[in-house]
Amino acid sequence: MVILLITGCNIQSVEEYNDDQLSKSEDTAESSESDSSKNKKDEENVSVKADEKNDKDVKDDDNDKTEKSPDNSAKNSNNEKEKNKDNKTKNKSDSKVNESNKNTSNKSDSNKNTNKSGSQNKPQNKPENKPKPTEKPKPTKKYVTLEIRVDTILDNYDKLDPKLKSERFVPSNGVILKKSKFELKDGENVFDILVKAVRQNRIHMEYQGANENQYGSVYIQGINNIYEFSVGELSGWMYKVNGWYPNYGASLYKLKDGDNISWNYTCDLGRDLGQNWLDK
Repeated sequence: MVILLITGCNIQSVEEYNDDQLSKSEDTAESSESDSSKNKKDEENVSVKADEKNDKDVKDDDNDKTEKSPDNSAKNSNNEKEKNKDNKTKNKSDSKVNESNKNTSNKSDSNKNTNKSGSQNKPQNKPENKPKPTEKPKPTKKYVTLEIRVDTILDNYDKLDPKLKSERFVPSNGVILKKSKFELKDGENVFDILVKAVRQNRIHMEYQGANENQYGSVYIQGINNIYEFSVGELSGWMYKVNGWYPNYGASLYKLKDGDNISWNYTCDLGRDLGQNWLDK
């Protein structure tokens, strides 16, 4: 059975209609291919024209540069000439400045020479003798002397304790410590110097403190192992300063510069030393 289609005024079968559609689609495909190829050709022509234009521009630029280069060289030569002129003018000005400086230096030197000659002719003022600042005098050191003797024991040797009958305790010349010099500090007394003497010479000494007796002064009990009562009941130690035996303790006697101290052993309460202070 054949189906007829009415299209407009033409009557076509289905097969004829399909054939027409296929032919139309092929025609459209061919036309599209031809259009795309045509577009590609147009694009290629455009790119070729652009490249040619760029090459032409580059050549034109090169030509412009070559045309301009002689002008630049001329300009550079002119600049060098101007620089040379400036340098010449500068050198001339510098030479003028140097000459002026030389002239001024020569003038200053001549002025100095005239000043020197004038100063030599003028009498020079002598420096004033300013008084020197007074220096504080250095404190002078003070000194005293001290000796220790046992001459009276030699005259009473038979009364001496047998344990002490030795050169070690009673020297044959009666001198335990020869006259020696010691520095005196402010406020020192006879006892202070005795302590210095026995310590420096390593001599035995024993004493009783001021708070341990009724005299209110240090009391010397023994020197060089010779004690009170070693040669009888009236024996013991006494001191004198500048030939005088004080009647008070050694720690109460304040010394002065140049004093001479002597410690002597007595066997008769000082009478054998020429002192009769007990009878006064």
